[in-house]
Amino acid sequence: MNYAHFKARIRTVEEGQDGLLTGLLTIQYFTGTDANGAVAGAITLPYEAHGRAADTIRDRRAENYLLVEGALRIEPPVTDALNHSVSLRLFSAVPMDPLPVKAVAMAA
Repeated sequence: MNYAHFKARIRTVEEGQDGLLTGLLTIQYFTGTDANGAVAGAITLPYEAHGRAADTIRDRRAENYLLVEGALRIEPPVTDALNHSVSLRLFSAVPMDPLPVKAVAMAA
């Protein structure tokens, strides 16, 4: 698995067994299609978090921005679901303030 850092907005938080948190998060990315600067796109993915990442998400709750470290988990199709399923497994999370898209693009 490859690890990566993402700026994510936690959309939903659901408590599971043994301290597991699951839910949906949105990751913003840049498409580079605007002549005057980067245009943001977004993708919503399911996530799961354990340990310190789960603690941070519990403290901040939904609709907050976090810098998360995680790995994409891609499961093969099964008879009930004909497409691959993709989720993000979170290993760490740090609170952060939202930045406008143009400010992030200028900093990059």
